[in-house]
Amino acid sequence: MTETQPSSTARPWWDSPWLLLAGFALLYLWRLSLMALWDNDETTYAEIAREIWQTGDWITMHFRYQPWFCHPPLYFWSVALLDKLLGYTELAARLPAALFGAGTVAVVYQWGRRMLSPRAALYGALCLGLNFQFYTESRMALLDTMLHCFSFLALVGFWDGSHGRSHGWRLMFVASGLACLAKGPFGLVFPWLVGLPYLALSGRLGELRRVPWLWSLAALGIGGFWYAWEIARHGRPFFDTVLVYFAIKRMTVQVQGQGAPYWVYLAITAAGLFPWSVYLPGALWRLGRERSDAALMLLSCAIVPLVFFTIAETKLPNYIVFAYPAMALAIGHLLDVATPKQLVLPTFLATLVAAAFVSGLHWVWLSDKYPEYASAFPTAEAMCSIVAVGLAVALFRWKRPPAPAIAAAMALFLVGLSTFLAPLAEPFRPIKTLGLAARADLGPGDTLGMFGLTGEYGLTFYAQHYVTPLPSEQELRRLLNGPGKVLAVISQAAYASLSAAGGPPIHPVAVSGHALLVSNRPGVSVR
Repeated sequence: MTETQPSSTARPWWDSPWLLLAGFALLYLWRLSLMALWDNDETTYAEIAREIWQTGDWITMHFRYQPWFCHPPLYFWSVALLDKLLGYTELAARLPAALFGAGTVAVVYQWGRRMLSPRAALYGALCLGLNFQFYTESRMALLDTMLHCFSFLALVGFWDGSHGRSHGWRLMFVASGLACLAKGPFGLVFPWLVGLPYLALSGRLGELRRVPWLWSLAALGIGGFWYAWEIARHGRPFFDTVLVYFAIKRMTVQVQGQGAPYWVYLAITAAGLFPWSVYLPGALWRLGRERSDAALMLLSCAIVPLVFFTIAETKLPNYIVFAYPAMALAIGHLLDVATPKQLVLPTFLATLVAAAFVSGLHWVWLSDKYPEYASAFPTAEAMCSIVAVGLAVALFRWKRPPAPAIAAAMALFLVGLSTFLAPLAEPFRPIKTLGLAARADLGPGDTLGMFGLTGEYGLTFYAQHYVTPLPSEQELRRLLNGPGKVLAVISQAAYASLSAAGGPPIHPVAVSGHALLVSNRPGVSVR
């Protein structure tokens, strides 16, 4: 397994990062605006981008018109610019994530071509892009795919630089600076976190003498100018929040209660990369036996993030995605070089797991245990059956590599998921409907409250109005009895209680599922 050398033969038609970029962009963009934004991250980030225009402040981010110091601004800048083209919509909020998700797949393919064969790189890229976790991340208004794209572009630069191409180091420094500006200082650290163990394992630490360290100023300038500006502007509160609490304390304490057992990332990887994850043990074992330069790089990039984030006290599912590209390329290499017969056992295991999951869905559906979701079970069962059938096809075509059949099944599953299954969840999510109804009726001096429901941040975004959370029914009654026009999003149970004798004046404005928008002023018809 060595770096791919130029060949006199023509490249196959599929050997193009641009083709992968276009294909995965279409996949991730398909019906991207179909679903309302999810609380809390998506709605928070969309509202932050909207408030850039409301406040006119492009340096300090604001949420609910208060300074917000959690993350740097690159993603919010991109969404704010799209807001002017597309309006304050789900598409504008999610589009950067989808495009950078597709970009990550293309970057990882290029990285794989530098270390492996083109076919192994292709299989690895398909493994990375066609799994439920990465697909979901690429279709949500989150900062992670932008971070991952720049981080792995920096890693491509690290590989090139450590193999005698000086432009690689320059690419690494610039890309790591952009990664820092996308989500935080970890973007500056990541290429060194995985690259230094690789150089040590391969006995090539002397390559560090070739690094043009002056270019580190580019990384610090791109990634650090915003931090320096904000520290100068806000002083200690910004420093303690961003660089101490969110950057350093995540390693030693459970920030915002985000803790989990030490084995959680193993479980997330097994489920998140399924069905490709069944090949991961064999892929890592093969890399360990080969001990080639590329094998050591992939092992370092797969294992170091897993260990690093396992040690950290704060644990979130998206953290482990830093290990996925190397894991995916390791799997792609296995699928490329192993004989089909050697892959029968893990493919059979994946087929059994998928079939058992479909059977479990069917049993739960027939048991009437969750009648409120009854309409979704046939569709969910059909979607999961596609994966099971695809794995069965891959299994019985045992004389050929299973990757194409698995990739086709996963692509069909993911398209079906966004086309048929996702819309079934929308009736259970009333905040968008009620928020838009509130926006149509609210004036500048009116009050919007919320009681008995979750989704305060989503209501803030869709109503484009400050939301007053109400901790008790007594507070709700006081607000409705007060002066001025008040609208409130409340549960059906709260509405029944308010409608009892002696309650405040209340007039339904809109109904959606288990929630209502009500007003203390008459004259608005129910929608």
